Amino acid sequence: MNDSEQSSSYDLLTSSQQTAIDLRLLGMTYRQISESVFVNVGEHTVRTWFMEGGACHSAFGWKKEARTKERKEIMDGLGDLLMDMSLEALSTLREAIKKGSVPASIKLLELTRIGQMVDDQSRADEGILLLREIIAKRRQDARDGIAT
Repeated sequence: MNDSEQSSSYDLLTSSQQTAIDLRLLGMTYRQISESVFVNVGEHTVRTWFMEGGACHSAFGWKKEARTKERKEIMDGLGDLLMDMSLEALSTLREAIKKGSVPASIKLLELTRIGQMVDDQSRADEGILLLREIIAKRRQDARDGIAT
């Protein structure tokens, strides 16, 4: 059965059966489905709908696969978006560092895990002091009109 045939098999189901598929995809049990949605349909009936050969079996499989594919596409797009935003954030951080921001410099060290490579606290303190000196010198050079 191709994708459009499976889609139409879902469309041919009763609204109760379609709702049962949607609720099942949300993780509800057969009992929860029968109790929360169907007035005159028992748990056994709902269970038989999902058994192999049951009214909902193939449509449920198709809908589950389609939903998985859709989620993967969304997650792929989200990954691309997060990568773009990360690059923008790094660019902003870079500009702040160029302007002499000590907190931005420290954040970059944290992000690149260079700070973790320094296992001796006094060496870390020395690194921060060195960064401060470099930034202070660049600020002074900028005030004096010296290109760096």
